[in-house]
Amino acid sequence: TPTYTNGVKAILDASCATVGCHVGQFAANNMDLSTYATAKSASLNGKVLQSIKHESGAKAMPQDGTKLSAELIKIVECWIQNGAPE
Repeated sequence: TPTYTNGVKAILDASCATVGCHVGQFAANNMDLSTYATAKSASLNGKVLQSIKHESGAKAMPQDGTKLSAELIKIVECWIQNGAPE
């Protein structure tokens, strides 16, 4: 089972929690993905997964970037399904 520290943080840091996107007090859509607490909160509501899977009704992320690989999406999905452990 992936954890935030062992797997998910690296994915979010590389693809989401970057300057001008989902980091810090001025995070896009008030969705800060730069810390465990904020990433967990944002992920458990389903919006993160919908966005990285490019599902209908969600804004495809990363914005102006290539969709994450199926392997990376599966890691994030598994993390969320298991309650987003640290």
